[in-house]
Amino acid sequence: MALVQRIPLSEVLATVKPNSEIWSCSYNPQDDNFIAVTTSTENKLRICKENTQSFPNAFDLGGAGTCTDFSRDGSRVVILCENLIGLPQYYLPPGSTSSDIVLITNINGETPEQVQLQGHTSAIRNVHFHPTNTLLLSSGWSDGIRVWDVNTQQMTRQELLKEHFGEETIYKTSMSEDGKLLTVCCSDGATYVLETNNFKLVQELKWTNPTDVQDASIRKTSSRDIQVATASHDGTVKVWDLGTGKVLHMFTVGYEASRVLYTPDGSRLCVGGKAEHILIYNVEENPIKSAWKLADPCGFGAIKCMDFSRMSGSRRLVTGHADSTLRVWNLYGIVQDNSMSEFASVMGDYTSRS
Repeated sequence: MALVQRIPLSEVLATVKPNSEIWSCSYNPQDDNFIAVTTSTENKLRICKENTQSFPNAFDLGGAGTCTDFSRDGSRVVILCENLIGLPQYYLPPGSTSSDIVLITNINGETPEQVQLQGHTSAIRNVHFHPTNTLLLSSGWSDGIRVWDVNTQQMTRQELLKEHFGEETIYKTSMSEDGKLLTVCCSDGATYVLETNNFKLVQELKWTNPTDVQDASIRKTSSRDIQVATASHDGTVKVWDLGTGKVLHMFTVGYEASRVLYTPDGSRLCVGGKAEHILIYNVEENPIKSAWKLADPCGFGAIKCMDFSRMSGSRRLVTGHADSTLRVWNLYGIVQDNSMSEFASVMGDYTSRS
């Protein structure tokens, strides 16, 4: 697992300060050469061109981007922007929030359009494109979920969902690959799975000793059953059967697990968090016990974000780290087969460390 290349971001992005954490990264589903990147201090969205290790496009956000997602057709990107970081909600003017949804359309054209979507009354935590490319789903800290029409850029639906999880805070949401299901991780230690078309509760996933759930991911098995993986503050990863709401597998990764993500084909589970390595599990094993460990020999910062390429035949994983690096991994021998003799290699490494 050799580190192929390291490029100082300070040479390319003069405004990036040293030790600026990567806060979000997302592959363009139509071209895995392009990755959307935001950092904790730059207040910009950068489109990284991986094969030339350049950043041909940049968009001013007015704040730090904390969540990024491409539309499936690759023509739009949405960013969650923190514009008043650290300011308590009660300091804000009535009706305002500490974050904005920034939608950029026609990103491949000569005149991209950038608009802000307003409607949340609490800090916004997550934003996702629906696979139809025409809808956005966003979740607020305490004011439920909003649905937006991408073409009109207007909110079309507001769901408080208090009947499902009361006054609990929403930490993290994630969407299934087909867009039919939405996971909602809440402050009560439960993960709620909802139908996206009507927000009907499908299942509540809650362990006997609740702990903060940091992230969740959905996969469909070869038998067409649906499983949900959750990552917790206590370092445990649980794989749930959606139909019964029961835990099928549970294992400990040895650090606070804050990111969990299935490969698009559902064959592997990637786990990251407050550690200097990433674990990838073969979820077809029963019980799940083996993992590939992806790590730079010199070590790197905690994993803040990650995304798999959705392009057919691609085996790429991008990860953003607390040490100001963006790494692109080639997962040969991991995504496509069960071989434990082959490992991943780093394809690119971008850092703002001097």
